[in-house]
Amino acid sequence: MKPRILIVEDEAIVGKCLKMDLLARGYEVLPIATTADKAVELTEKHEPDIILMDIVLKGKRTGIDAAREIGETQSIPIFFLTGNTHLLDDIQWVQKAMCRIISKPVVIEQLHQFIEETLGMWYQ
Repeated sequence: MKPRILIVEDEAIVGKCLKMDLLARGYEVLPIATTADKAVELTEKHEPDIILMDIVLKGKRTGIDAAREIGETQSIPIFFLTGNTHLLDDIQWVQKAMCRIISKPVVIEQLHQFIEETLGMWYQ
């Protein structure tokens, strides 16, 4: 079974580029969420193996809000893909939640390495 990845990204071109790369590497990519609410909904419905989460999203809630809500009911590794690392003011929460921070622009090879490492550690 292919690892399932949920992309949460409100910039269409970024989301599509990530999706194309991940599909080419053999992952199953779920529908792209553009809001925190949609991220929570898709996580509950599909139970992804990893979530790639932007912080600043459309709507009133952020990726951090979505990650906290998801973390209340599920234990899924989350990678924050962001150019706004200063918004992660509660770094202890991020560490406890098995989150990883990856700065934008994303280096695809680095992202792939992090995904493989996380899948290896998380799902042994």
